[in-house]
Amino acid sequence: NLAKRYHTSLRAIEIANPNLHASRLSVGSLVTVPLSFPVVPTGIPWSSDVLDCVTEGLDARYPFLRRRIIGRSVMGKPLYALTMGSGGRTVLYCGTHHGNEWITTPLLLKFAEDYAEAIQAGTTLGGVDAAALSESVTIHMVTAGKSGLWILIHARRLMKSASAMNQCQLLAIHLHMKDIS
Repeated sequence: NLAKRYHTSLRAIEIANPNLHASRLSVGSLVTVPLSFPVVPTGIPWSSDVLDCVTEGLDARYPFLRRRIIGRSVMGKPLYALTMGSGGRTVLYCGTHHGNEWITTPLLLKFAEDYAEAIQAGTTLGGVDAAALSESVTIHMVTAGKSGLWILIHARRLMKSASAMNQCQLLAIHLHMKDIS
């Protein structure tokens, strides 16, 4: 069976594929198989590519988590919002507004994964019933700093080889990233 073959659980496959029924699968059916390791890596360097893969992976593994593009950065990169829950109270968490705040992106996405996992498993997060919380609160998470991540990753290399004028231009790019709308 698929769960054994990919070292995951039948429950995880069912949650990732809410519209599929095991008894109705046919050859060629598209099935999302969530692997047994976490989607959000820790202890690795982050980049825009990692951010894209992680948000796409969370969206695929947890269909009740909604991922959408809410705008574009000054560098033209998509800005993602992840939303969980359906409650009347709304909470907004934002991460990585600037390149030197990069740690807030993996922290925020790890929270999203832990929260989604608790909803899926029917357990608690921080002593609170995650499923009940998702019914009373809608949480939006925005990682606004793909351009900020780019600057963090490339700024040192660019600053070493850049003229004073180029350094001013890099600083101007960074300062204009504050508006994510």
